[in-house]
Amino acid sequence: SNQFGISTAGTSRIVVDASGNLGVGTTSPGGYSSYANNLVVNESGNAGISISSSDSSSNVSSLQFTGGTTRRHYIECTNGSNGNFTFQTGGTGAFRFIDGSGERMRIDGSGRLLVGTTTEGYPTFGDNLTIADSGHCGVTIRSGTSSQGNIYFSDGSSGGSEEYEGIIQYLHDVNAMAFGVNNGQERMRIDNSGNVGINNVDPSTTLDVVGSTTNGSGTV
Repeated sequence: SNQFGISTAGTSRIVVDASGNLGVGTTSPGGYSSYANNLVVNESGNAGISISSSDSSSNVSSLQFTGGTTRRHYIECTNGSNGNFTFQTGGTGAFRFIDGSGERMRIDGSGRLLVGTTTEGYPTFGDNLTIADSGHCGVTIRSGTSSQGNIYFSDGSSGGSEEYEGIIQYLHDVNAMAFGVNNGQERMRIDNSGNVGINNVDPSTTLDVVGSTTNGSGTV
């Protein structure tokens, strides 16, 4: 069969077939998908590949994807107790995550994350994260029964108030929705009775405003 094989204890362990495909735990690596049969690892139970380097923050474990000899994309893990897991894309290529029903998620060459779609959202202002479905679609933020679910709007990363210039919060302990602006100061709240408070965290009527308001006729 023009194969090269290595056996131990009377069992075939490694095979290089006539096309140069390498099989570990299989004698027919060429039988797998032509997109990914150059190296096939097979096991009747759990199977995996380990990439190991010294456990130090100065070392990385990396899986590289190249065009010729030029690195285009890579998956990289920085070692040590505070290591990071990184996906890096380059050029116009993309990381694609596919299951038996097709592509589910991709990180494109611009770093945009697309879930359930290959088309980004509103350009410039709303395309960093796009989530799509042919039916209903949504995002869930699940937190503790006495905790908060939060969305923060930031224009800096130094750790100061620029990290939370704007806030949308759901306060599970009192079942209220709060909106904050200008360094996260709460300016509006919808309580668990549906009362709306503006500059008031404890509204007592349907609309409870602290401070003056204006309409077409002037100040109220």
